[in-house]
Amino acid sequence: MCPLPIRQTTTKYAPSVPVRLSRTSHADRERVIDTLKAAYVYGLVTKNELDERVSQTFAARTHAQLAVITADVPSGLAPLRPAAEHNRRSPASLPASAVVQLNVLIVVVSEAACQR
Repeated sequence: MCPLPIRQTTTKYAPSVPVRLSRTSHADRERVIDTLKAAYVYGLVTKNELDERVSQTFAARTHAQLAVITADVPSGLAPLRPAAEHNRRSPASLPASAVVQLNVLIVVVSEAACQR
């Protein structure tokens, strides 16, 4: 099987980006949109640029088109989570000692309430 051709793609965001002409998936587009959102939060793109690039992302059909949209954005930008989600811990993530202490506290409070 021969590899897909490589083509030079040029836009106002990237003067020349060599990429393969394979089709994109919805998951590929979502990753690009997450990268664009992170770039916006970090101040690397303006709101207008974000809107324009998200529209281009939804219209993209190949990896070449997606690569051009984020060519001037550093790779590996960490997606930002809301502060409330970041600080929230589920009971399953609590250490075992904390669970034991919590159970002891419940028993002590229950016994104190019964003795009244």
